[in-house]
Amino acid sequence: MTKAERIAMYRAAAESGEPMAVFARRIGKTVQAVWAYAKANGIAFATLPASALMNAMNADPKYNPLVVLTPEQRADYDILTRKGRLSRADALKQVLK
Repeated sequence: MTKAERIAMYRAAAESGEPMAVFARRIGKTVQAVWAYAKANGIAFATLPASALMNAMNADPKYNPLVVLTPEQRADYDILTRKGRLSRADALKQVLK
């Protein structure tokens, strides 16, 4: 990707109103790296309070698969991760079977 293409991608994300943290996660960069590159190239991103961003991400099944579990499944998941000593991924697979 050329520098001009990268700047265009950053500008398009900023103009669409996408928060910097969401954009950074989408392209696989740290927020600090995105911030530094945007600042060096005169690009301003929308800002959200960190708590609002985290609440939105925690409610999204794409980032937090536990939100789709029923209360019974969540209880089983908790038992498997705490007392069953399964990894979170293994416990989730077992609960969703």
